[in-house]
Amino acid sequence: MKKYRKLTRYISWRLGVIAFIMIAAYSILLYFSLFKGVEEAATFDLKLISRDFDREYEKNNHTPLPRFHRLRSYIGEKDLPRWLNKKSPANLKTGKILIAEPTLADYEKERWAYHFVFPYELYNGKRLYLIQTYTEKDDIPDTFMFSENLEILILGTGILFILIIMAGVQLLFRNISTALEDLSSWAANLNSGNLESPKPEFKFREIRFLSDLIHNAVFDLNDTLKREHRFLKHASHELRTPIAILRSNMDLLEKIKPDPDDNERIVYERIRRASDNMQQITETLLWLSRKEETMPAPEPVDVQELVTVLIRENEYLLEGKDVRLILDTEPASLTVPLTACRIAMGNLIRNAFQYTSHGKIQVRLTQTGFSITNQINKAHENDKNDHGFGLGLMLVKQICRKLNLSYEKQDLPGRHRAFLSWN
Repeated sequence: MKKYRKLTRYISWRLGVIAFIMIAAYSILLYFSLFKGVEEAATFDLKLISRDFDREYEKNNHTPLPRFHRLRSYIGEKDLPRWLNKKSPANLKTGKILIAEPTLADYEKERWAYHFVFPYELYNGKRLYLIQTYTEKDDIPDTFMFSENLEILILGTGILFILIIMAGVQLLFRNISTALEDLSSWAANLNSGNLESPKPEFKFREIRFLSDLIHNAVFDLNDTLKREHRFLKHASHELRTPIAILRSNMDLLEKIKPDPDDNERIVYERIRRASDNMQQITETLLWLSRKEETMPAPEPVDVQELVTVLIRENEYLLEGKDVRLILDTEPASLTVPLTACRIAMGNLIRNAFQYTSHGKIQVRLTQTGFSITNQINKAHENDKNDHGFGLGLMLVKQICRKLNLSYEKQDLPGRHRAFLSWN
């Protein structure tokens, strides 16, 4: 059996993944934007200082190098600090700042320092190096100490936001899921007995709209079923009167002329069979309109005798056909309503007899079940519908369901087989 996913869980996971991707992307963007901003600000300040010095240096080669509390300046690589010479300063790109962060050993010795190195090409082709340094002794070291823990802070904040979003999504879908479960429970219990009861008050407009659709659909279906039952009931009762008149007049004709000639007897038999068919249709209509509480009382039924009678009543359907009937029966009995059992088995036998034009029909009866197998006419071999009296076959299923009998049919190549089983 295929397992279907729960809608709320599906949407929650998808929203969670989307939220995680968005928060992770914004966290990474925030991290790089912060350092990019620091880098751009330092580059702008050092570039201004370098330009000012370049103008003065062009006028006077003895202009002193820029030197402030955190700023040191050098022309050429000769006097650069040792730590900078290790980084190959000559390969640094002019106008591009280098941020030299402190090492773990510097932090352990509490002698950490941040160095912003800015190379600038002077008017005479020489290189000016500006080094702006921030150490633990400066007034604003917390700014750089904060940047060392920025990854942890951003990660923690991102996880916190993800948890908040997931909790919000979970709460949101809990409310939606509760409303949907209430709708499902109400719809599952909706039947003709409680259609007039007030509908639950759903707090979402869309779910209330769905409940109205379901209620209207069930109401229309119930109304259609009521009209169908009324029609079947009235039609079947209306048919019983002309059938009774027809059969009584046939009996009267037999008394008036008990020894008719062959042609008259053929006509009588045709009328008799037509009345039998009409009688079966009437009983079928009555059973289709019958409710559970109107079921007749069960009684012992000799199934072997019933099958024999039903075969004899329907043998006229095999007249003129090249059909061989094979009977394999043994004594069997059931305690069920006789009319119900007669209609069910009679429809299966009639179905097989009517739709078999040649070959054989095998009827088998055991103490646990009844089966009938017939060959199918080629004209009906590709027909996907039930072969035979449509109302009757539908009635067989209904009777079996009411009487707790098992009904099964098999469409085999060139054959049709029907089973009725009981334990």
